[in-house]
Amino acid sequence: KRQNPDSPAIRLALAIFRSNNPDKASDPLVYLEGGPGGSALKITGGSFDQAFAPYARYRDVILLDQRGVGFSQPALDCPEMYSYLVSSLAGSLTVDEDIAQLMSAVSACGSRLAASGANLSAYNSAASAADLRDLAAVLGYDQINLIGISYGTRLALTVMRDHPEIVRSAVLGGLFPPQVSLAADTP
Repeated sequence: KRQNPDSPAIRLALAIFRSNNPDKASDPLVYLEGGPGGSALKITGGSFDQAFAPYARYRDVILLDQRGVGFSQPALDCPEMYSYLVSSLAGSLTVDEDIAQLMSAVSACGSRLAASGANLSAYNSAASAADLRDLAAVLGYDQINLIGISYGTRLALTVMRDHPEIVRSAVLGGLFPPQVSLAADTP
């Protein structure tokens, strides 16, 4: 709705773990899962105490399912990709065959989602970075701290580029920089 008020709403799923420390920092930690397509809410559910409880002693912690992912709506799941990943585990394909199957799965998923009415151009790093800017404003945070892994690092870098005023700090693990092409460079 940000650019086109007549477009379907995209609902972001998130969990806010509020610090009960009376002297907590005013800037929360926002966790950005990798993937692309990983759900922060599904993946960290069983490991919150280990991974994030220490931070919650000093500041609020926010786990966000980015647009199109996990519990956010609509969820743009790609069972075609899951099938490809399972079949690729056999390891009997050449690199060229593996890339061809990957591209076939991506194409089939994209075609199916587009046919269902999904506006795939609304699902990109810049739009997700703007979501984080809007989320901080709606929740009343002047600045946020980002922690991202894998694709979450690309999103964090995009936020730092497009909306540096909201970023107090960022921790990036398993860097996935914007100039790298997932499809071309991963295999």
